[in-house]
Amino acid sequence: MSAALPAPFGSDLKVLVLAGSNPVSARRKRLREKRRARGEQEVQLENKAFLSLRGRLVVEYVLDCLQACGLRHVWVLGSEDSLRRIPDRYRFTPIPQRPGATFFVNLSAAHAEIRPGPNEPVLVMFGDHPLNTPGALTAFLTRCAEHIDSVDFFHGFALTEAYERYSAWFRRNSVNLREMSGRATGMNLAVPSRLHRLRAFDELYAVRKQERLGSFVELLRRLVGWLGWRSLLASADCLVLWLAKEAEKRARGEGGGSLLARTLLRSLRRLVPASRIEAYAARILQAERGVRLIPLAHGGSAIDVDFAEELQMLEDHWQSISAVAESEEHDGQQHS
Repeated sequence: MSAALPAPFGSDLKVLVLAGSNPVSARRKRLREKRRARGEQEVQLENKAFLSLRGRLVVEYVLDCLQACGLRHVWVLGSEDSLRRIPDRYRFTPIPQRPGATFFVNLSAAHAEIRPGPNEPVLVMFGDHPLNTPGALTAFLTRCAEHIDSVDFFHGFALTEAYERYSAWFRRNSVNLREMSGRATGMNLAVPSRLHRLRAFDELYAVRKQERLGSFVELLRRLVGWLGWRSLLASADCLVLWLAKEAEKRARGEGGGSLLARTLLRSLRRLVPASRIEAYAARILQAERGVRLIPLAHGGSAIDVDFAEELQMLEDHWQSISAVAESEEHDGQQHS
């Protein structure tokens, strides 16, 4: 039975599943192989949506979620060879990815195929999030529906307290904001006709890993071009968020250093409001009406397969991990 979608959304809501493979330089490939040979953690994977998980493609779990919600107009972007591997039981329109295409080029190709009308929203799902559930997606769209006339881009934000239910298998850092802390999910809703700088997604995507010092420094540099004089406050906010991540890492241990890190983290969490981050994003994307983070009590929606150890953990402990996702689904139904 299909999950009931909130008005004004229905089965005709257009859905883009991003399942392409990011271009990787020869140098980065060599570094990756060296790290893998040394047995290091966080070895990044390629073509993640089409890796095998419990005998199925990772993207199949995302398509199952969309089917369960009754969504009928689905486009999947990926390489031609990969798209042909999706089983025939799924109904979708393929969008072949051009070799070496960037994030913006992928979005442009998808826009040309989907052709959304003025003020028409498009649901954008990442194809490498196998624990997305109908309940999580419905909760996300319900919150989007409340602001669809005043916001141009929505992003699902899995709350830390929900993500911590998976801490026996996954340990990642949060974005620590004044009102909430959490992690990015694979759920987005955009009104393309009201976003006028989609090219910025390329730059945002390139510096998304703030825990890497080089990416963090590059982010600060780009803020000047994006925000002008506002980049001073934005840079300070980014520095606070980076410090909070570092404090969160160290707070997990024992001893005086960890106690100090926990105290620092409590202070840092009070400094950056979500509204300022939303305002920066709206200006960077030249959104007509705004950007909104949507908090979700579904920690599984933040779990992807970026790294080899994440995929292996899902493979080895699927029953236990999916049981937690099912528990979140049940809890969400109880409170809906």
